[in-house]
Amino acid sequence: MKPLDFLDHLSVPVTLALGLLLVLVVGLVDYITGTELSFAIFYFAPVALVAWGKGRFPGLLITCVSAAVLLIADLLSDRVYPYHLIPYWNCLVRLGMFVVIALVFARLKVNLDGEKRAARVDALTGVLNSRGFFERAEYERSRAQRYGYPLVVAYMDLDNFKTVNDTRGHEVGDAALAVVAGIIRRTIRTNDVAGRVGGDEFAFLLPDTSHRAAQALTQRLKANLDREMEKNGWPVTFSIGVVTYSTPPASVREMVRAADELMYCVKNRSKNAAEHRLVERDILRPVSPE
Repeated sequence: MKPLDFLDHLSVPVTLALGLLLVLVVGLVDYITGTELSFAIFYFAPVALVAWGKGRFPGLLITCVSAAVLLIADLLSDRVYPYHLIPYWNCLVRLGMFVVIALVFARLKVNLDGEKRAARVDALTGVLNSRGFFERAEYERSRAQRYGYPLVVAYMDLDNFKTVNDTRGHEVGDAALAVVAGIIRRTIRTNDVAGRVGGDEFAFLLPDTSHRAAQALTQRLKANLDREMEKNGWPVTFSIGVVTYSTPPASVREMVRAADELMYCVKNRSKNAAEHRLVERDILRPVSPE
């Protein structure tokens, strides 16, 4: 975890409270040390922290508080100004600097998050790429192991996809992949994980799902896919291997490998089918294929 990643897991009120606490601490030190030492630069830290963690508007709120605390510390000090409006002018100048810092850090975080998402999303289909899928799946595997709920992983290959590319062209093939990904996204739940893990191979992971529920979802997904392929006149069918773990194994790759091997069993036998396996206490139990 990177130094500031913890901010992503904090709520906006908690982050604001943390920022306010830092501002008050800096303001107290600023007041105690007197006018000889300037502490204005240290107010940048809570402003940057909140803007980076929660965006522009929370960051701007902290800028206002920081400028106000600086003004109060200035007014309570024993410094004598030749003109009574000078502290207020200084406050406005510092507020301007804080606003710039807040906006810059908020924009940098937005850009960084966008680059992170782009690095983990398949540009053609809009689902996660292999890297993104395995990262998210590992997170779900850890949660399933911690809270003791079942986990389902499925591996799907597009039968005869090469025929589409060879006879219709790669543009049509790309369109077919995008359609398949869209149907997967619309069929699974929002908290499920889907990814394109190969040229014409997809995987999806279903947290807290029983093997019977996985069977029903896979049947519904395959029906939706078959209907769309027939509608477009694409000679594509689907071979799917689905493994349900009552207790997740030690790694996601082990889970995906088991589903991948089951999918190849389907392809080698007949294609155009889904086969399920239930793993309970390291015992592999077959379930009737669809």
